[in-house]
Amino acid sequence: MVRRKGRRRIPPNMRNMDLRRLIDRENVIPLYHQIKESIKGKISDEELKPGEQIPSEAELCSIYNVSRGTVRNAINNLVIDGILYREHGRGTFVAKPKIEQSLVNFYTFFGDMPKQGYRPGKRLLKIVVEPASKSVARSLSIKNGTDVIHARILKEVNDEPFLLESLYVSHELCPKLLDVDIETVRLYDFIDEEGITLYKSTESFEPILIDEFTSEILEVPVGAPGLAVERVVYAIGDLPVVLHRGVVRGDRCKYHVELFRAKDEIRK
Repeated sequence: MVRRKGRRRIPPNMRNMDLRRLIDRENVIPLYHQIKESIKGKISDEELKPGEQIPSEAELCSIYNVSRGTVRNAINNLVIDGILYREHGRGTFVAKPKIEQSLVNFYTFFGDMPKQGYRPGKRLLKIVVEPASKSVARSLSIKNGTDVIHARILKEVNDEPFLLESLYVSHELCPKLLDVDIETVRLYDFIDEEGITLYKSTESFEPILIDEFTSEILEVPVGAPGLAVERVVYAIGDLPVVLHRGVVRGDRCKYHVELFRAKDEIRK
């Protein structure tokens, strides 16, 4: 029996979508990348919402009229970017939107998260007094081996692991830090109350692959993308007071910076 060629069946959860944003086979951009951008567009336009399952690979092959390998390549890239996630035996789903943090001004985790509608939290994993390593001493402008308070903290957003952090403060400079409840106190406010006025910080960021130890705490796979963040907070007089070193989940964070041209470069 000869089967008639008809219109391809559109999966039920795609019927109401705007399917005009399909692929251009004459374009030099690879097909998998066009499909990736098409799905990203549907997520941006809220045609696909966080937690919603996307069509199967077979269904996407039907919609875009491409091979399964092409679709799989597009989906893998979206998973790596943290836009989609897979659940074994269930399928692929739209990930939660990334948490944005601005680097324009001096920001604090507990000060900025509620402004975006998130509920921040933190858990103290350990706190000890230990000799400063060479790198810690250099960052805090103290002598190698000087006693520092080292606290390891897990910061959470809506009860989900977000950032594993180690912070270091000179024990001589702020010894009362050992006596406070770090899980509830706001560190910078506490230091200000101790008569040390914090006024600026420097930060560095480096993309990494998350190791086994960190993956267990952040609840992500080994080798998942992460961001290593180092922050030094200074008191008036450019005295380094706090050193933060942490790893942020790459699938949950997004930083943005506002930049201005120099005045002498702007045409009047």
